[in-house]
Amino acid sequence: MSDIQELIQDIFAAGATEVVLRIVIILVIAFVAQWTGGRAIRRSVLTVTSRAPKRRVGQLRGVDDNELATTLMEDRQGQRAHALGSLAKNALTIIIWVIAVMMILSTLGVNIAPIIASGAVISAVLGFGAQTYIADYLNGISMIFEDQMGIGDTVELGGIVLGEVEETALRYTRIRDFWGVVWYVRNGQIQSVANQSQGWTYSLIEIPVPYDEDLTKVQQVVDAVGKEMGEDPQYNGV
Repeated sequence: MSDIQELIQDIFAAGATEVVLRIVIILVIAFVAQWTGGRAIRRSVLTVTSRAPKRRVGQLRGVDDNELATTLMEDRQGQRAHALGSLAKNALTIIIWVIAVMMILSTLGVNIAPIIASGAVISAVLGFGAQTYIADYLNGISMIFEDQMGIGDTVELGGIVLGEVEETALRYTRIRDFWGVVWYVRNGQIQSVANQSQGWTYSLIEIPVPYDEDLTKVQQVVDAVGKEMGEDPQYNGV
């Protein structure tokens, strides 16, 4: 308590107006830096997403395989840009305000060297005790940067679950399997990702035909039916 009183007395002895003015300037600079950085990040995300058409696969008409693959990759690029933009804004906010708080404490005459040293020790202790959480976040960041999966993809996560991705967060991934069950899988548990939605995939269908049937004719019928299904709104998104 006496240390706080001495600090207050020293502040007023040094000139309260000057100290307050410095603190206000630091806060203004921090707000401006956060606003400018956030604006730049938002503009970057908008630039990327404005080039990505917001269309589902089932809404595409009259496109060949190359055009379809290109459109799907643009959609994924938009999702990835939003995720990376959010991550960058959070990191920027933390860095700016940690620096601002340190500058304010220094302005008030507080010796920040012990605070930095103790902060390093606390970070080491927390890091040792929270290795699982750190692994989750690091793996989540890695998956986002590498674009391993996106919302709407059908994936199998290391033999844990097979289903559709509903959310990709930094700490976990939310999957809905084909029974309708929602799974929350920690990113640190994901050792491998089998993605069935990146670009294209094959599906094997057995079609029984008589042993004496003309295979060329069968192939023509199958191709014709496949083309009709591709033009049918009920099936062209499959």
